[in-house]
Amino acid sequence: LDAKGSEIALEQNAIIEKTAELISQGAIVAIKNTNGYLLCVDANNFESVERLRSRKQRPTKPFALLYPSLERIEKDFQITEVEVDSLVSTIGPIVIVKPRVEREKAVAQNVAPGMGNFGVMLPSSALLTILMDKLQIPIVATSGNIHGSPILSTNSEALEKLNDVADYFLQHNLDITFPQDDSVLKFAEEHRIILRRSRGIAPNFLAYTSVGKEPIMAMGAHLKSTIAFVPNMHTYVSPYFGNLDNYNVSQRLNDTIERYTQLFETIPSVVLVDKHPNYQSTQLGLELTARWDAECIQIQHHKAHFASVLAEHDLFDSQENILGVIWDGKGLGDDGMIWGGEIFTYQHRTMTRTAHFDYFDWLAGDKMSKEPRLSLFSLLSEENYEELQSKFSNLEWKLYQKVKTNNSLKTSSVGRLFDAVACLLDIRDTSTFEGEAAMKLESHANKNLQQPLKDLLEGYDLERIPSYKIIERLITLKQRGAEIDFLAASFIHTLACVIIKMAARHDCRIVACSGGVFQNAFLVEQLMGLSSKNGVTIKLNKELSSNDENIALGQLAYFENIKT
Repeated sequence: LDAKGSEIALEQNAIIEKTAELISQGAIVAIKNTNGYLLCVDANNFESVERLRSRKQRPTKPFALLYPSLERIEKDFQITEVEVDSLVSTIGPIVIVKPRVEREKAVAQNVAPGMGNFGVMLPSSALLTILMDKLQIPIVATSGNIHGSPILSTNSEALEKLNDVADYFLQHNLDITFPQDDSVLKFAEEHRIILRRSRGIAPNFLAYTSVGKEPIMAMGAHLKSTIAFVPNMHTYVSPYFGNLDNYNVSQRLNDTIERYTQLFETIPSVVLVDKHPNYQSTQLGLELTARWDAECIQIQHHKAHFASVLAEHDLFDSQENILGVIWDGKGLGDDGMIWGGEIFTYQHRTMTRTAHFDYFDWLAGDKMSKEPRLSLFSLLSEENYEELQSKFSNLEWKLYQKVKTNNSLKTSSVGRLFDAVACLLDIRDTSTFEGEAAMKLESHANKNLQQPLKDLLEGYDLERIPSYKIIERLITLKQRGAEIDFLAASFIHTLACVIIKMAARHDCRIVACSGGVFQNAFLVEQLMGLSSKNGVTIKLNKELSSNDENIALGQLAYFENIKT
C-alpha cells in the first residue's frame, strides 16, 4: 500500500521485489513482521535515514540494523563466538557489536551518531528472510511506532498512525495477539547483558519458582514497566512495555493484564506495587486491588532490584553474607529521598541498607534526568562553577542557584552521577533520549588507550561513598590536561573499585549487582577483572535486564522471601 492506504496493483510474487526496489530507491517502508511493524530504510542512504529520524521524532537515538546474512555482519563487525550464537539463535535478538576499523563507514553515519557500537540482527521471520535475500544490503529496521508509543501491530492502526512516517506499507492478514519489540542484548566478554527482554524471551520465566500458594500480580516500575504474574505453579514476566507516562503504553499494560487473567482464568489475591505513589503502575495496582478485592503491598524499588538477582541465582537460602550493589537513575527511598547509589547486605532472609553515595541535590524533578548539566550543577562546589556556567543562560543560572539554595530533596543516584561526569567531560549537556549521556560516556571509555586507569578514590575511607570527591578529582585531572577518554574510563573503573572495596569492608565474597547502571559493559568488564583478583564472585541479572524491567520479579521475590 502507499501512504494513503491505496493498494499498488501487484501480483503476489512481485510484492517482495517491489518492496526491495522501493527501499533501494530511498523510500521508508513500514513492514508488518510477526511481532509488530518495523520501519525500514536503506542503511547506506544518509538522507533517507535523516528523513526517518525527522518523521519518527528520534533525533539521535541509535537505530537497529537488519543484515541479510551472518557473513555480511562478520564482514562489517568484530563479532565474538557468543555474539554469533545469539545472532543465529531462535530468539533472533538485536546484538550490540563493535565495527571493524576498516568498516566503520559501512553504513550511514547517522544510523548511530556518536556511538562506538551498532545494534545488528538477522531476519527473524520468513517474510524478512525473503526480503533480505532480495535486497542483499543492510537496512535500518526500527520499531514501527511514534516516539514513546508502543510498537503497532494492526493494519488499520499502522495506516492511521504511521502514514506521516512511512512512504509505503507491506502488510499481511495474520493477527498479532501480543505485540512485542525485538529483544536487545550485548556482551561484556562472555557475560550476556539483556538491554530489553521481549520477543523470543518473554513472557515465560523459568528461573524462579514462586513459593506461595496464592495468585500474585507484581506491577513493576514506571519507565521500563513489566508485570510478573503467578497464576499457578509458574511465574510469567511480561515483555517490556515502556514508559507509562505514555497513554498508549499504559493502555497496553491494562490490556495485557486483562488478557493474562482471562487466559489463566485467575484473579490475583495479592497485588505488589512500588513505593512511589506517582508511578502509574502503583496507581493502577491500587485500582486493581479495589476491583479484585485483593491485598496491596508496597515494595521499595531498590530492594526489589536486589531481590531480582537473588531470585535469578537462587540465593535466598545462602548462608553467606551477600553484598547488594544497586545503582540506577532513581527510585523513592524509605527515607523519602531519591535513592540510586545503594549498598545493601543480605543474610538470613534479612536485607539491610548499609551505605550509599553521598546525597546531592535533586533539582527540577524529572528534568534532571534529561539535562546532565543539572546533575553537574548539583555536584559542583561554588569555586568550580566556572566549569559549568557557560552551559546555562544568565536567567537559567540565577534561577537554578535559587532552586539549589532552597532545595530539600536529595539523591544518591549513580545514574545522575554518570550524567554529571558526561557533562563535565563535555560529552553531553542535555539528552535527547534516556541514558544517552551514559552511553556516550561508555563509548569514550572504550576508546581509551592509556593505561593504567586511575582509581579516583584511592586511599579514601569508604565508610560513605563521596560523590563530590569523584567530581573534584576529575576536575583536577581535566585541568592538568588528561584526555577525555582516559577520564571516562577512570571514572567507570573507580566505580568497579568501590564495589570490591565495599565487599571487603562488609566481609562479603558474593556481590549481587542490579540497576540500569549495570547495563554498562565497560563497568561489568572492569568489575569482573577486579573480582577475579580479589576472590569475589559477582552475580548479575542474567535472564532479565538489570534495569527496571526486573522490578516486577523483584517485588514478587522480595514479598515471598524477605522478612520485613
